[in-house]
Amino acid sequence: MRAPPSEGFFFWEKDMTIDKTKLEELIEKMKREAQEIGLDIEEKLDEAKDKWAETATTDPDTARRQLRAFWGIVGTVVGLLIGLGVGYLMWGF
Repeated sequence: MRAPPSEGFFFWEKDMTIDKTKLEELIEKMKREAQEIGLDIEEKLDEAKDKWAETATTDPDTARRQLRAFWGIVGTVVGLLIGLGVGYLMWGF
């Protein structure tokens, strides 16, 4: 039988302590960055929506095709995810 490893057996165990304040600062920093990224994404989506709305008023057929392509992609991805989920539940692969 092997004896249990002594304290500090692995070289990284000594440096694995995290100060609570540093952890909280890191979490706050990540929240701020996530919020900035979210605002950037929202701004880009609003611009794309405005561009699409302009296209819809000037050329409704093109806008309709773009919308069908978008929902076709979304439907394919969702269908694939649902299919994989059902397959996992039924056959567990």
